[in-house]
Amino acid sequence: MLVFIACVKPVTAQKNIVVYHISGDVKLLSEKKLSPAKRGDIISKKMELMISESATCMLIDPAGRSLQISKPASYSFDALIKMFSAATSSNVSAAFFKYVYENLFTADKNEKLAATPVVFRGEDLMKSPGNYSIIEPGAILFTWRKLAGKNPVRIIIKNEKEVIFDSVFKNSIFFKFKPGNKILPANSYTWSATISGGNSINENHFLVEDETDYPQIKKNLKLLENKKLLPAEKLQLQVDIFNKWIKFYSPG
Repeated sequence: MLVFIACVKPVTAQKNIVVYHISGDVKLLSEKKLSPAKRGDIISKKMELMISESATCMLIDPAGRSLQISKPASYSFDALIKMFSAATSSNVSAAFFKYVYENLFTADKNEKLAATPVVFRGEDLMKSPGNYSIIEPGAILFTWRKLAGKNPVRIIIKNEKEVIFDSVFKNSIFFKFKPGNKILPANSYTWSATISGGNSINENHFLVEDETDYPQIKKNLKLLENKKLLPAEKLQLQVDIFNKWIKFYSPG
């Protein structure tokens, strides 16, 4: 099965294709050498992409077009170019993937977004804000799963430098944090929820948007509503959107 999820008008010159996300056994053949494909790999002339049974691969190109392949086969570079040319979708998704291509895979090393693939975590105690979420400024509702018994839950919130909130809740599964001067727009934070006395294994990252950026952020987040995305692809896309705005708000 082939699914096209983004497109812009065809370009006259085709540059390299980049692996955006893989699931399962996907390989690249280059100069008679076969190697496992990974996020960030470049596919160029004389290379082949090999998709095994039950595997999927999502590719992007410099124009912001994206292509999702799940049919087991071997695909030459030229065949992939033809498949990209047949794709049709919104200019919004094309604009975002063009940004990702330029900032994730072709930017200067010090300016790149994180190219590391994300992985699913086990069930966490934290519920909201979810990991890699972008939220509106103002009071923030923190929620966590209800535990059996009366185990106190410790909530910790950190900015990039220090802990700004640390408290234990005995009989609650939520609290509303009034930002004051501790949680500010255009800044990122982490929060964790643990059974009191235990150690936090995971943290949820969240970013508080500047209200002036809401229209553009809303457009980016709408990409996550694409029902053709696999769960792992959706998670990767969510992280890339999050990192895009982290970079946008970073000084310098």
